[in-house]
Amino acid sequence: MYTISFGGMNSRAATTLRTFPKILAWCALLVWFGFIYLFLQYDATRPTVPQRAEGRVYASNNHGHITYLNDSEEDRLHLLEFGALGLFLIASVTDHFQRNPQQLGEIHVMATRAAYDILSPVSWYAAGTRLARAFKPTRIRSAARVLVDQKRICLVSDESVPNCQARLEGAVGFNTVGPILGEVRGSKFRLHILRKDFRNSFAPHFHGELRAAPSGTTIEGKFTMHFFVRMFLTIWFAGVIGIGGKMALVSAESIATGRPVEHVYIGLFFPTALLFAGILIVYSGKTLGVDDEAQILKFLQHRLNCRPLQAGRK
Repeated sequence: MYTISFGGMNSRAATTLRTFPKILAWCALLVWFGFIYLFLQYDATRPTVPQRAEGRVYASNNHGHITYLNDSEEDRLHLLEFGALGLFLIASVTDHFQRNPQQLGEIHVMATRAAYDILSPVSWYAAGTRLARAFKPTRIRSAARVLVDQKRICLVSDESVPNCQARLEGAVGFNTVGPILGEVRGSKFRLHILRKDFRNSFAPHFHGELRAAPSGTTIEGKFTMHFFVRMFLTIWFAGVIGIGGKMALVSAESIATGRPVEHVYIGLFFPTALLFAGILIVYSGKTLGVDDEAQILKFLQHRLNCRPLQAGRK
């Protein structure tokens, strides 16, 4: 692996290189103080009304006290402000890689691979092959099923309905210290997984109902996203398709007719990219929730002494 070593340097050069981030940090602080000094000087000496004849049209606000600057004065302030920020970022990055020199080797390898992937015809062919496989009709139908499908579950228990209700009420609840939370309302209940490592807004919630059966209790339910998440997605996708579709049609018409429209290509491609990004986010969230479904089913089978009767999709 490619690494950086200070072993080949003399002690003075190595010390100078190690203190370089500190020097940059102090320079950033001095530049920032210079920005504050110049800002306060302009605030005290520049006019408080715009003077268009002299080009003083740029407002500088100091807690409600507004003065007007010209082009060169505005540029000086921006140079000092962003210069201090740039020096501080360079100092931070330099110090980080001096403390972790092996990461430079990893970045070098990643950059080399990225350049090869971009410039190599072999990588183009491989990417095209993967893209063609991803867009096979079976894959598209599978992705659509994950996005909109509601997985229905049917379990059967030898316990009575009151016993099942009591078992659920004793095990779930929003005050329960456990990974599975939910609520029980009569014969109906709702369960979901509490994740401490990450929050998945598209995680599955199990909505079930206890029904009396000749030999015990039948638990019927389905996995679906939270009601408010489904409402938000409905409104969001409707807005993207409606407003974004209109923007795309107007942009496409302007390109076809040659009528000048500002930012025509943004209006054409941005709604499409937004739609695919939304689909990808929902698909990823529901894919991450597959383990939640298995954990909830395992909890039900263990807590209610039930077993699968049938499982299907609707």
